[in-house]
Amino acid sequence: MASLILSNLSSGNPGDGRVNVAAFNNGILLLTPTTPVGDSAGAAFSDKIELKNDTSFSTKFEFQTSATGAPEGFTFIVHNDPAGRNALGGTAPGLGYRPFTLRGSNSSIINALVVELDTFSNTADQLFDNIADVGDNTIEIALIDGQGDRILGSSPEGFQTAFGAFDFNNGSVHTAWIDYDGTSQTLEVFLATGTNPPKPVTSAFSLNLPAQGTSLEAILGGTSGYVGFTAATGGPAQSHQILSFDFLATPTVDPGPVDPGPVDPGPVNPGPIDPGPQLPLGNLGVTGNNLLKLDGVSDSQGATFSVVKPSRAGAVEIGFFELDDAQGNIKGIAPDNANYIATALPTAKIVFSTLGDLDIQGLDVSRQLALDPSRFYAFFLIQDGTLDSVLDGGPGKVTVASPLFNPGPNQPLRFGTSQAGNGLDFNWDLNNDQQFDDFIFRVELGNQGPTLGANLQGGSESEVLDLRGLTGQVQLELEVKREAANTNTLGFYRIENAQGTVLDEFGNALNPGDAGYIQAAVRQWAGQPLISPQNGSTQRLTVSVAGDQILAPFLISNGTIEQILDGNPANDPAVFLPFLGANPGGVDQVKLLGDNTFGFEDLVGGGDFDYDDLVVKINVQPV
Repeated sequence: MASLILSNLSSGNPGDGRVNVAAFNNGILLLTPTTPVGDSAGAAFSDKIELKNDTSFSTKFEFQTSATGAPEGFTFIVHNDPAGRNALGGTAPGLGYRPFTLRGSNSSIINALVVELDTFSNTADQLFDNIADVGDNTIEIALIDGQGDRILGSSPEGFQTAFGAFDFNNGSVHTAWIDYDGTSQTLEVFLATGTNPPKPVTSAFSLNLPAQGTSLEAILGGTSGYVGFTAATGGPAQSHQILSFDFLATPTVDPGPVDPGPVDPGPVNPGPIDPGPQLPLGNLGVTGNNLLKLDGVSDSQGATFSVVKPSRAGAVEIGFFELDDAQGNIKGIAPDNANYIATALPTAKIVFSTLGDLDIQGLDVSRQLALDPSRFYAFFLIQDGTLDSVLDGGPGKVTVASPLFNPGPNQPLRFGTSQAGNGLDFNWDLNNDQQFDDFIFRVELGNQGPTLGANLQGGSESEVLDLRGLTGQVQLELEVKREAANTNTLGFYRIENAQGTVLDEFGNALNPGDAGYIQAAVRQWAGQPLISPQNGSTQRLTVSVAGDQILAPFLISNGTIEQILDGNPANDPAVFLPFLGANPGGVDQVKLLGDNTFGFEDLVGGGDFDYDDLVVKINVQPV
């Protein structure tokens, strides 16, 4: 199973002199800028994931286009172009994926399944397939082969339909669902207006691939691909914004994920890469600029990140961001650009955090992540803060471990070969004594998939459990440690998306920071087992929850669920969640320590920022 959210997408550099204008701003993907630029194209894609004929996938995303200008539109796209995440098509009616020779672009993304949300009617002589748009608000499904030609079937209008009752250009927020059924090999598109509206019962458009003489694997030219969006503007300019994005791909060839059994839970949540032991392992290499690179394989490969020696400099957070090339460029922006870090950090992935030589000792933390051989990886370390706090303009010292970003002879990171010989040790110098023994972690390659439940972790505000794809009941085996004077209570609540939307008891959608959000979250855990260890102790217990949902943790500091729900706000204790907008003072109170391992700070405003007041480690087991 592969699960993606908006922060898993990044924009590449086509490398041919053209500019990919897509960028992130405050967690929103701007495919074309909010200050519109004419004749521009943007694209952002995920890592490569497995997509076979019988792989079902579904996505939900919220989007907004500016109400002025009207050209041109954007696409949701699944492709297997050799350019990977650097793929980019033409401007104007090219919509960022197909050529538009009138503007000098012959580039087309090949081996692609494309869902166009077209906002402007172009005539046939402007389009590479010579098929005119049927209106200004058009849904079109384009199937592009390995030569960049459209795979046409029996539909002479090119698989498109006008959606006259739906206005893409009115400046409102709209929501789209795109579902592919791996059994019937049918693609369906659903549309609605507003934020988090109910999904329509009837699709706006559907297409059966076998009826067109093709299949998903035939279109992609293989069994894997990249997922993301493209957009373009023409003479008049238009802003295209993706506000939220959730994607889930589930293999259907093995019935294990449908009804997981206790005997062999392995197939329930396979990773995006085939974890079978028959796959050859690649090689981990380091460039002269301290960038990590996976060589010797063509597809992404699993890697285990583990702490060898805890930090001697207190709590630190480790992460990486992906680079287009060995020179450190991201979307054509060089490391010496003043906007470089602001561009890189929103796309970063946190590996884990270490509590250092603080109160809780012996906490075993590790992460299972995938590395893409087409990318370069720059690692960074944050002291006295977190990625979430830095992105929010709060505390945190960021050190990027490469001379590309920190010129000078004394670099903070030195690599060494692990004892097993199939990995690398990251040896950090955090006190400038050049001993490189202040903090050490290890990366080793393997064929394992992601840890069950950890698919969404590592991005901004992502300390959550992803149980989607697991049907029936799921057991959470909890190990909860407390090192704080406050009597803290831990619980979990269902969120509707990665942004933390929750439904109250009346079915109203509430976002972090909305009135009633805390009560709606905490109410869900009422009647569940009490999770509240004594100070200096560890509580171990197993709780049963429903599968096929996303769960977020909450911590009540010096209080109870009953106090939150008694209708008397005067006695409400502080409640802390992964979402900064819901926390008192908007401070990051939860830190990702490892796969399914979260550390809480239990004082309003972040306290001493040690994140060891309550630590929970969760093992997800399907029943």
